[in-house]
Amino acid sequence: MAADSQQPDLISGVLDNLGQVEQRLVAGQAGDGAGCVLEILRQVRSGMSHIRDGMHHLSQEHRSLEKMTREEVSNLKTRDLEITNQVLLIDSKSRDDRYKSRSMVGSKIIQYLKPLVGDKSGFRQWHQKFLSAVYSVHNKYGGYLKTMEKEMDLGNKVSDVTDLTRENADDGDEFSEDLHAVLMSKAEGEAYEKLRPIEDQEGVRGYLTLYKWYTETSGLGLTTQAAKLMDPEAPKKEAAPAGVNKVDDVSAAFDELFND
Repeated sequence: MAADSQQPDLISGVLDNLGQVEQRLVAGQAGDGAGCVLEILRQVRSGMSHIRDGMHHLSQEHRSLEKMTREEVSNLKTRDLEITNQVLLIDSKSRDDRYKSRSMVGSKIIQYLKPLVGDKSGFRQWHQKFLSAVYSVHNKYGGYLKTMEKEMDLGNKVSDVTDLTRENADDGDEFSEDLHAVLMSKAEGEAYEKLRPIEDQEGVRGYLTLYKWYTETSGLGLTTQAAKLMDPEAPKKEAAPAGVNKVDDVSAAFDELFND
């Protein structure tokens, strides 16, 4: 940068010298004409040489500065990429931790549940215990299961309830995969054979398939059976003999249905 500051002085000096030569020529004191022209050329060449050197020096400094700038920009981009990757890694780990903390598979209370075997008479009790366990681990998942239960007990098809659950569950894929993993770890015998064709992502359909299979002994779900008890069909035979308490009969039927 020193050469840059000296350029105006150099040029001014050349111009001053050329002015002095001009004055001498006008006054007739220049002497030999050839010598005068040679002196002018030397002055001009000297001035131009200094200008060239100064410009060369400026060009070098410019290239050096440009290189430093490119390196700094590159370093900043690299650092920015590293920070972005770290943020993504932390975010991914955080999501994994949140998922694991809510996972049904890793829950101790679900692990302690008895296996799901082919005995249909014990499914109602197992289902209620499983539902309670899921609620304790992940309240939203428990809600999904409860809705699935209600829809199946109303006599809806497995495919329709599966589609409904997918539409209403904002984290349906995770829920379905988690549910499938739990079922595969708990199912034994006939129940396991029912699940074997079901893919990992189809846990909802797998559970509904099992639910239908377990509750189809009488051809009705729990809610539908209860509804028929509350609103029985008209008797086709003669009225019951006097002294029989119909209320007690309905109460006994409810006890048998829900306490089995």
